Amino acid sequence: MINSYHHISAIAGDIQKNIDFYTNILGLKMVKMTVNFDDPSTYHLYYGDEVGSPGTLITFFMWPNGEKGRQGIQQVNSISLKIPKSAIAYWVERFTQKNIKYTLPISRFGEKFISIKDFDGLNLELVGVEGIEDLKTYAKSDVPEEQAIRGIYGSTIWAESLEVTELIIKKLLGWEKVKNDKDDGTSDFIHRYRIGGDNPYFLEIRDTHDFWEGEGGLGTVHHIAFGVETDKHQEEVREMVKNEGLMPTYSVDRKYFHSVYFREPGKVLFEIATNGPGMTIDESAEKLGKKLQLPVPLEKIRKQIVDSLPTISF
Repeated sequence: MINSYHHISAIAGDIQKNIDFYTNILGLKMVKMTVNFDDPSTYHLYYGDEVGSPGTLITFFMWPNGEKGRQGIQQVNSISLKIPKSAIAYWVERFTQKNIKYTLPISRFGEKFISIKDFDGLNLELVGVEGIEDLKTYAKSDVPEEQAIRGIYGSTIWAESLEVTELIIKKLLGWEKVKNDKDDGTSDFIHRYRIGGDNPYFLEIRDTHDFWEGEGGLGTVHHIAFGVETDKHQEEVREMVKNEGLMPTYSVDRKYFHSVYFREPGKVLFEIATNGPGMTIDESAEKLGKKLQLPVPLEKIRKQIVDSLPTISF
């Protein structure tokens, strides 16, 4: 029933720097400017492809006065984004020109990737992937379309106990373990799982049981969301999670999708999100991200919310 990532949400501090990094450096489209529905005094921004397709979305809760987080176990450590394999050299040159620190391309599971950090210290990877040239992207940035990011490729969890997290990944969510032939020197401590068909998604678990615990804050991932097609599919997954004793929430209406949350045994926050209604429910594809959008119950206090939020430009 899980067919992809839906989105990955992280925490950022300076909203203008966040916008500049993800639109001007990575070339993504801001597809939704809204507020944290649980704390409408702060922004919630979404970046993705032309129409904000599930599987392309990276979102940020803005904590302008937040403390820096600490990456460690019981946490998602990094987000991987897919680019055409032929685009690796382009991105090395782009990061050089933009003064963004990066690692030289290295291999893991036979794939070349570049590691960078955003302005809050969030770990990101750009992975060169074959056969993705026809996937949707955002054609109106200054990144040439043939070199552009094609959405989420994967994420990496730092786990205290591989076995308990792996059980949930495989048994409840349907991820298949990928054989590690170690022909590229990939560590025994990294375990990879995949889901999807011709253009799969990946999840990696790094066995780091002797490492320190992570702390949420700026530059850390808040949660990862997996996509399902319908509310019915979501409820079926929720029941399986509940039967495993993991205490999922009831479905929550997030306007653009419906969400169920639970913590897997390793304490990472997972979300099961429906692929619809989608980002264009309240604005056209051409106008996505241009205006602050609010859930209906908050429209009556729009002026109060707008007056409390910082001014931004993009």
